[in-house]
Amino acid sequence: MKRHTNWAAQIDEHVIDLEIQTEQLRGQQKFGNYNSAHEMYAVIQEEVEEFWNSVKANDPDPRELLQICATARRALMELCEQGRAERLKEKA
Repeated sequence: MKRHTNWAAQIDEHVIDLEIQTEQLRGQQKFGNYNSAHEMYAVIQEEVEEFWNSVKANDPDPRELLQICATARRALMELCEQGRAERLKEKA
């Protein structure tokens, strides 16, 4: 059995969103906000590369997919917050 198969078999589909949110919060607490959209892209790309490496090793790691989702969700939320802040400035 591949080493990641056992972990993937244990995760419940209803827990996935919670796992993504937990990973997102962990990243936010550890690294703070992104400095730019370029940094967002680089971090997402790094996570995709880590998943790709597990695929090439014929042992796809679902935890890497959770990290991709969490990183993208965090970036999206920050972009939305920036957009709302810019809109408020325009109205002021």
